Amino acid sequence: MREVDRYLDLLNIRPKAFTLVTNLSGGMKRKVNLGIALMGDSGVVMLDEPTSGMDPEARRGIWDLLQVFSLQSFYPWNYLMQIVG
Repeated sequence: MREVDRYLDLLNIRPKAFTLVTNLSGGMKRKVNLGIALMGDSGVVMLDEPTSGMDPEARRGIWDLLQVFSLQSFYPWNYLMQIVG
């Protein structure tokens, strides 16, 4: 499975795979941005309000997905700001 296909499924955006991003809702654009950020096994990904503009069901799904990635280390932004000072 290609990495793009994996994230299309994980983020539940496959039905919009061939839609221009400019034609997507705000919540769907957030999902696309999140998928791009997570691709490539980046060592560090900083997310600022990753679920802003999403409906409650989509928001819950994204937080569930982020918890899966938290096994690789995920820290909320406000926590990181406390560390940095």
